[in-house]
Amino acid sequence: MIQSLDKSEKRYFKLYFSGDKKEQKYMHLYNAIEKATVYDERKIKNSIKDEYVSKHFAETKYYLYQLILKVLKNYRTENSVDNLLIDKIQNIEVLIQKALWNQAINELEKAKKMTYDYERFEFLQLLFSYQAKIIVSTRLHGISETDLQDLLNERQDAQLKITQTQNARHKVMQLVEARNRIGYIKTKKDIAFYENIKNEIEHILEHADCNIAKIYAIESLVFYYNHTNQKKEQNFYCKKLVELHTQNPNINASNPYQLPSALHNLCLSEINLLNFDNALFWIKKELAYLEIIQNDAEIKYKVEWSLASLQSFFYNVSGRFDEGNAVANQLLKWIESTEQLDNTSRWRFYGNCAEIFLSSKNYKRFFYCMYKLQEFWNNIDSYHKINYTVLQMMAHLDEKEIESVLYSYNFLEKEINTIRDNQPTIIEQILLDFFKQLQDKKQVKNLTQLIKSTHLLLKENEQEIQTGEFEYALWLEQMLTKNSFENLVRQKRKTQQADVEQFWNNDLKIEIDFEQFRKSLPKRIR
Repeated sequence: MIQSLDKSEKRYFKLYFSGDKKEQKYMHLYNAIEKATVYDERKIKNSIKDEYVSKHFAETKYYLYQLILKVLKNYRTENSVDNLLIDKIQNIEVLIQKALWNQAINELEKAKKMTYDYERFEFLQLLFSYQAKIIVSTRLHGISETDLQDLLNERQDAQLKITQTQNARHKVMQLVEARNRIGYIKTKKDIAFYENIKNEIEHILEHADCNIAKIYAIESLVFYYNHTNQKKEQNFYCKKLVELHTQNPNINASNPYQLPSALHNLCLSEINLLNFDNALFWIKKELAYLEIIQNDAEIKYKVEWSLASLQSFFYNVSGRFDEGNAVANQLLKWIESTEQLDNTSRWRFYGNCAEIFLSSKNYKRFFYCMYKLQEFWNNIDSYHKINYTVLQMMAHLDEKEIESVLYSYNFLEKEINTIRDNQPTIIEQILLDFFKQLQDKKQVKNLTQLIKSTHLLLKENEQEIQTGEFEYALWLEQMLTKNSFENLVRQKRKTQQADVEQFWNNDLKIEIDFEQFRKSLPKRIR
């Protein structure tokens, strides 16, 4: 529990009990556990110079756990719309028990307004039950037949909104389950299954009269079109999702990561469609959003993670390596100063930065990243081990350090044959053959000719290179010409754009009023 707390939560916990002398024995245990890198009860007991804690360790540990939960609930109440509503519901219950009907009604009306403003309709069912309890307890004082009918109509309308929202949310889960179970769409039965779900989602979207149901429906369509590889439609609904969030900032307040999540998916879509100017525009919008949620460590970390992922992918794919070099340096500082970052994310980001540094020929930073990757080598999957090894060999090749290139050859060959069951991909086989020939000193003397022949083979098979993968053919080409790797990549992307411009949706313009988003957020976040 203690190790899962972020910096702001830890600070809030310590401030909460800073002036309470009675709770100091629990703080002694808290501090001891916080300092421990591995939980070892015996060592923690011995480190605490408190007789009471030593004698009643289990009891103290249990009470500390309950204290942390209590403080976190207080912290979350200030940070979360849902918790603010729960707090109001508890107030209503207390006021009803005290028969303070007017105060209970006032609190109930405030809570209902919040549920409508933030579209948290599931809370309405409980609020209606309290409203009925107040009406019955006051023997319908001041309540007319029209009032009762209005209340019934309101309950029915609320139930419709709840049903629409639940149905739309269910479609998201249904699509995820289907992808996990079916995988790629292969048969007519698969096509019919997905087409039926799409029709149901479109029906929900057409008839939904609340925005939260529309959001879930559009999220489902984004997932559907991505899975069925319909690029234009997927990009269109990514934009519609962002547009719907921008029109309803209050909904984002109940979950402040909804807008950046929508922006993230839109950016990925634009990058995959090679619409780089638009992608950079949306990255800048997410950076602007980051500025208004600085006080919530959890949301701030999620947005920073999203940006690190988007920026490293954007600069590697777009070919804007010199510009990306400065961004990659900023990302390294973030990687090494962010405690919440898990090891998998850490090595992936080091790898992404390494590719940017290599592409911009910043070898000092590139080899620094490769050095850092060694710390996580046992956790890295074989595919990425192969990729990072080839990148390192390409760097040494560019610097004409042939011995360093050959040093990694045996590992590369073994790793490829293991993962591919001795059947390498076409690109892997070309690279293996190339590096193997470097073992022959006669071939090394004719290095330029060997690079030329390998470059031609890679060019003939460049359709095998997926978006985001390193352009090996162009790397060899820049060694043979005076053209830079960045120019070659950007020229290739410009040619490729002609094939995908038909999928762009540049005519759909969206404006985001971040001041409105800031105002809608809970006070502690902004």
